[in-house]
Amino acid sequence: MTTKETLKLILHATVVFGVLLVLAFCTFVDFANGNDDHDHIRADIQLNSEMWHRLEEKRIDLLDHYNEYNTIVQLQKDYSETNNKLRQSISGKITTMELMQCQAKLEGFYKEGSIAQRQNNPCNTRRSYHWSQEERIGYYPEMGALGFLKFKTVDDGFNACTGVPEFYAENRPDITLNSYIWSFSPDGREESYVAYVTKCLGVNGSEKLKDLLQ
Repeated sequence: MTTKETLKLILHATVVFGVLLVLAFCTFVDFANGNDDHDHIRADIQLNSEMWHRLEEKRIDLLDHYNEYNTIVQLQKDYSETNNKLRQSISGKITTMELMQCQAKLEGFYKEGSIAQRQNNPCNTRRSYHWSQEERIGYYPEMGALGFLKFKTVDDGFNACTGVPEFYAENRPDITLNSYIWSFSPDGREESYVAYVTKCLGVNGSEKLKDLLQ
């Protein structure tokens, strides 16, 4: 083999070796990048898992607080009803607010999202032509859903509600508690309304409203 042929063979071998070296380098880079991408993905998975667990802990904590809140609200209602009955067993009297609270419970005011709650109208009071809500709360309430009034605050709603039994007690002195409850009960549900409110108050519904209110 001549020197020229030898040099030519060496040159070819060098080129082939160089190509192989480049291919090997590219393969290594791709592999390294692939591992790097995998590492990023694993890191993202780990981070997402940690965030999910944190959110789950927060959700459980909020749920515990929500359940605790509902328990407290229910206990308050239970204690309020117990005190009402204890006071009534001594005096045989009820306050207008006690009557309104029983009526509000019947109307679903203490249930989250109820119409009575959304409209700040504990007793689902409608427009009255016998007395003025405006005089009691300082403004004319707007008409809300299902024909019930919508008040700006819960206090306004309770204040307006108390005007109803007070009006009846003053202007219809012979009306009984049963008859008063009957007057605002939906058609076909009068008896169940009367039974519920009188049981809630712990009084005899046949008594005159003006004699029961103190």
